[in-house]
Amino acid sequence: MRSGERMAKFYITTPIYYINAVPHIGHAYTTVLADIIARWRRMAGDDVFFLTGLDENSTKTVEAARSQGFDDPQKYADWMAEKWKRVWEILCISNDDFIRTTEERHRKNVQELFLCLLEKGEIYPGVYEGLYCDGCEAYISEDELVDGKCPLHGTEPRRVREENFFFRLSAYRDALLRHIEQNPDFITPPARRNEIVSFLQRGLKDVSVTRRGATWGIEVPGHPDQRVWVWFDA
Repeated sequence: MRSGERMAKFYITTPIYYINAVPHIGHAYTTVLADIIARWRRMAGDDVFFLTGLDENSTKTVEAARSQGFDDPQKYADWMAEKWKRVWEILCISNDDFIRTTEERHRKNVQELFLCLLEKGEIYPGVYEGLYCDGCEAYISEDELVDGKCPLHGTEPRRVREENFFFRLSAYRDALLRHIEQNPDFITPPARRNEIVSFLQRGLKDVSVTRRGATWGIEVPGHPDQRVWVWFDA
């Protein structure tokens, strides 16, 4: 970088990983690749922020805690977080931050964002009735099933009906298509860009972003019977 030039900001993140098990070679592979890119961009003179962390607000955490003899999922999460941090230390990962979704800073930001979107009408209350895959921790449509089962987990989803809050995802279809068309390098490689464009052209449905009756996760402000959906809070 020449003298007087401003450093380009560069942000990179790994997935934030589930803690239902200890890190395996796949986690290490992904994180090492991100670390290589972060180090290279720093050497090139960029202002790099490299994030990794843990997604702790899932039902998988509760199930794993029970299987390990923990009566409190938070104690289990704290125990597992140290194991994950230790692996990245051993591998000399140069992350700038390590986020945990049970941290107060994360909870506060999620609740503030939720209320902001609710006030703007981007989130609204509604009723969902359909199939839910516990393994995916997500709703699944009939046409996604293979022989009546989730194609990822091989289990039959259960039918649920509950009052939730929904994010108005359908309103963003046209804007997303325009952005991708005007910025062809926004998604790479081209095969993945074409896949996303095809998906968007079929239309988007509003998505449920809360779960009713859950006791683990980030509470929806003013609605103690609702928790923010783990994929939304992460």
